[in-house]
Amino acid sequence: MNIFYEWKNQNFELHRSSLLNFPPHFHLFPELLYLKKGRLCVFLDGEELHLNSGDLLIVFPNRIHSYQTESAAQETDLLFVIFNYASLPSYHRAFDTMHPLSPVLRKAAVHRDIAYAVSALEEEPDPPNNEPVIRALIQLILARAMPLLRLSMNSAGCDSELMKRIMEFLIAHYDQPLSLADLEQRFGISRYRISRMFSGVLKIRFDEYLNILRLYAAQNLLTETDDSVTQIAYQTGFQSQQTFNRAFRKEFGTTPRNYRRQKKE
Repeated sequence: MNIFYEWKNQNFELHRSSLLNFPPHFHLFPELLYLKKGRLCVFLDGEELHLNSGDLLIVFPNRIHSYQTESAAQETDLLFVIFNYASLPSYHRAFDTMHPLSPVLRKAAVHRDIAYAVSALEEEPDPPNNEPVIRALIQLILARAMPLLRLSMNSAGCDSELMKRIMEFLIAHYDQPLSLADLEQRFGISRYRISRMFSGVLKIRFDEYLNILRLYAAQNLLTETDDSVTQIAYQTGFQSQQTFNRAFRKEFGTTPRNYRRQKKE
């Protein structure tokens, strides 16, 4: 994920990016993504969506989603905001109990106030310390976008809820040797059902998802610590540096050492 800038506090996070490739995940707060230019593929609750320049995506809380940029980095510009909706009482019921049948507003339906609010969020000089302004801009986006969404009540989907529990477990234990047999023993369901859930809900194999978690953790350690590449390989669950190097190059197009060197230049 190539981030131009980002800011965050306990209630808001804002990121601007030219390259957004992120594995399946979910969070407790809603997310707004505005694609200023480029093309983006989104997998949301098992559905594949394609965004183009000017489109707006609204991801409701606890919805499993992933991103894959389809345009070149120099042709892509997007902004996304994750926000705590506790201070927006008008939207509590919708975010707590519902989800949109289609979470994308196409460019033709995006009101000019939304584009204005996105630009104002980008230009806000001190966003972490100016919550009233940030909250007002997010509320403006929601006020224009939410009436255009067709909302449906959430159902207690067994597979999706179980999938979230498995994902939470893997995120907490990715550094350990794990297999489908381990998940079968822990969650008391067939490894074959778990395998089908990964393919059906996340559109990815179990081993691929576990590798991605490890690689993104390693990516962070390469930039945030001075630990050796070998140490990082073992800290993130890889059984050898050779396996780590091969997986890292396949995912990010460069070696761990070159990635660290580029980030420090």
